Amino acid sequence: MQLTAKSCLPGRRISIFPLKIPASVRELLSLLTKNGFQAFVVGGCVRDSLLGGSPNDWDICTSALPSETLQVFTGYKTLTHGLKHGTVTVVSAGRLYEITTFRRETTYSDFRRPDEVQFITDIHQDLSRRDITINAMAYNPMEGLIDDHHGLQDLRARRICCVGNPQTRFQEDALRILRVLRFASTLNFGIEQQTGSAVLACRRLLSHISAERLNNELQKLLTGDGAVKICTEFSAVFSVFIPMTDAMKRGWALCAPLLSHLPKDLTSRLLFMLGGIHDSTLIPDSIGLEKALNELRFEKRQVRELLQLAALMPTDLTASNFKTILAQIGAPQFYRLLTVKESCLHLMPLERQATERQALLILRGEAAAFLHNPNACYQLRQLAVSGRDLLSAGVPAGPEIGWTLRQLLALVIAGKRSNTREDLLEALHELKQARR
Repeated sequence: MQLTAKSCLPGRRISIFPLKIPASVRELLSLLTKNGFQAFVVGGCVRDSLLGGSPNDWDICTSALPSETLQVFTGYKTLTHGLKHGTVTVVSAGRLYEITTFRRETTYSDFRRPDEVQFITDIHQDLSRRDITINAMAYNPMEGLIDDHHGLQDLRARRICCVGNPQTRFQEDALRILRVLRFASTLNFGIEQQTGSAVLACRRLLSHISAERLNNELQKLLTGDGAVKICTEFSAVFSVFIPMTDAMKRGWALCAPLLSHLPKDLTSRLLFMLGGIHDSTLIPDSIGLEKALNELRFEKRQVRELLQLAALMPTDLTASNFKTILAQIGAPQFYRLLTVKESCLHLMPLERQATERQALLILRGEAAAFLHNPNACYQLRQLAVSGRDLLSAGVPAGPEIGWTLRQLLALVIAGKRSNTREDLLEALHELKQARR
């Protein structure tokens, strides 16, 4: 199949053959073919190359059995942890490449993994088992593009479409339901009608999938260019695997159409979508949020950051308190809080929006000016005195050092003391006097 120069992807030009394959990958393909085997790059690397990208991972499929692949690459370092699935990992030029035997999968009794994998020698059968058409293309420099399922046509149409019957694909591995939504979001593609209908019809199968696998797809989906459309049109899918209170469901419905107002920052978007914020009070459902994050197996650090922001959402940010909040949560979290609050303005009555937006805009400017000041002080490490200075001044070692430093920082933030060694040591003397 030959490609023409014509492209139907706005802003993304379909590549023209030959695809730009790294030298190390071409070497692996060449070694397999010289030994009498078929070999192709396959899946995401072909898709991304056609979209004009530079793939990070290059997967290879081959007619060679795993034992034969090992023989071909006897001069290379190889890893065999995926051997039972037909995968040999070859180390070349300091990178890992997965080389997998063509395979056919039998029944799926747990909606997650095949009961049996059969190795075959037919690339066409191998491609027919894959999830979506744009991931079911294979290529090598000798034979060109193998595209049995019109993946190139779907790329040009900016469309996600399952290979074969979508309900069959989803019953084999239910995670494919969320993968369809994820690719539609990250590529900002539409979803073919039959595939979209099957996503909704089969959504309850996601209950068979582990939280870790769901979490991985959800994080990528929420930060995609097409997240607004997916979160709005397929909200029923997310309620299957995200435990949502009534407040969280109302918040999701109200916030999904507004998601594009946020940068592609996962923490900000998670708070916006799962915080249960559904009216102008900006009071989140912190209990529901924590339960959802824990059940989805988010890292403790992420849970802590999200709950920290949720607790501050109802707080009015002002010129008099923003430095204190900066000291409490740090600059990155402060800007997330400010951005989510700005996005939540759309939940307020129209007559309040302009005034609140102007106030937040002024505050953003003041915060930026403060943070860009080389003499800014809102963290203990920025104080002009240290724990050693306090010890020298007679403060006992131990917890009192930390307590005293925090008191001095509070005085600086409040503007009651300047951040100079002399002024802070004078303030220290007053603190000691007051505690006698």
